[in-house]
Amino acid sequence: MPDAYVIEVQGVTVGIVARDGDAYRFYASLRLFHPLEGRRFSAPRGAEKAAAALWGKRRHALREAASLELAAA
Repeated sequence: MPDAYVIEVQGVTVGIVARDGDAYRFYASLRLFHPLEGRRFSAPRGAEKAAAALWGKRRHALREAASLELAAA
């Protein structure tokens, strides 16, 4: 099994995970994913799921903010 994997969300590279003992540690390549920085996962797929969930939360928040701006205009 490889010691490092690229983590992508919707075709965008958001970080990597590198083997750290019996787990994989996440290193963010985009600021949006810094909340996951240093977090350990038992498998690369766990990091991918966490990154996708974070992407979904942030995208939803940005969409809400944009609609509030439009309503205020």
